[in-house]
Amino acid sequence: MMLAKADMRVLSALASLETNEEFRLVTDWLNTSLAELHYATPSIKDEVLLRWQQGASQMLHEFLSTAKAARSVVRR
Repeated sequence: MMLAKADMRVLSALASLETNEEFRLVTDWLNTSLAELHYATPSIKDEVLLRWQQGASQMLHEFLSTAKAARSVVRR
């Protein structure tokens, strides 16, 4: 886990942003960035850069997963 666990306030904020067109633009950009990281990572030979890429990928994935699941978690 790279990010601290989101509390209910953060999840509620993410859930309310879900329908915001500008936030959707940001999450689309983050998803594209994540895909580019996944595509580029296998070709990286430098161990330090590889670890940075993996860390960035994990963080983006964690944030996007949390944002996507926020509404269902808040509803429970």
